[in-house]
Amino acid sequence: MPGTTELSDKAALCYLSAHGFDMAVQPGVGGRIVSLSFGGVDVFQPDARPDAMRVFDAGCFPLVPFSNRIRGGTFEFGGCPHTLKRNWDGDEHAIHGEGWTSAWTVTHQDDASIRMWMASAGWWPWTYECSQLIRLLPGRVSLSLKVTNLDTSAMPVGLGFHPYFPRNDQTQLQFNAAGMIEPMNHGPLQVEPLTPTTDFSQDTAVRLRDLDHGYAGWDGVAIIRQPEEGLEITVRTNASPAGAVVYIPPSAPFFCFEPVSQINGAFEMDQTVETGLHALKPGESLDFSVAIDVEKRPDAPDRKDSSA
Repeated sequence: MPGTTELSDKAALCYLSAHGFDMAVQPGVGGRIVSLSFGGVDVFQPDARPDAMRVFDAGCFPLVPFSNRIRGGTFEFGGCPHTLKRNWDGDEHAIHGEGWTSAWTVTHQDDASIRMWMASAGWWPWTYECSQLIRLLPGRVSLSLKVTNLDTSAMPVGLGFHPYFPRNDQTQLQFNAAGMIEPMNHGPLQVEPLTPTTDFSQDTAVRLRDLDHGYAGWDGVAIIRQPEEGLEITVRTNASPAGAVVYIPPSAPFFCFEPVSQINGAFEMDQTVETGLHALKPGESLDFSVAIDVEKRPDAPDRKDSSA
């Protein structure tokens, strides 16, 4: 049922339910989605312990005001050097911005949608605000971010979402991209040609890969097939150019396909590379939207029968 749980204020969950979708959102913990199901089947890997308030490894969280990593937390923009504090003990770099570490305020909620808001808290060198809108539509989940520069100088911005999808032996992923980017610990980042291991232009079993790679020139459509559950999930974005990140940790029950507006390494690449990193002037805004279309195949297993 739509509403709010009785957990602590920060851990409280907001529930949405419409068009066959059921969703739990945790605004106080990174404005994240804790779980998403369609017809009783998990679309996102659910968080079994939302009271633990762990953002990683389940659900989906927003990437604001940049995605992936900034090497050592240091970068130059507009001729000025900047240094960010390390924001996760598990990484030596600044990672995923500050949306996931922030408490978001709910400004509207109904059965089929929730709108949340957060403002920069001093970690990022510029002042900004961000709104996030989540909507349940017939056959589709719509995710949107809008960042507005409230500072007196231009600021760099890249946006994205970090969903975790369930993974089993039959899970398949397919998308087209122009090139790939190695993980940051491989050295200076650049866009490189796809290899047999990093190419997903054909349906590829996720279990066969062990990756944490970025992609440039993604065409904006990715298809995830879950034959065991009878689901086909299509991820789309409005970004052009679009980037993506594929994270497939070995033996994990999930994998990530992260749609982003800014490719990995954007803060350190040559300016001749089309990175998708935006320079927002004071008062300007950047919108980023993702649609997750979910279709249940006619031959999908009956969840009610299987649980009887």
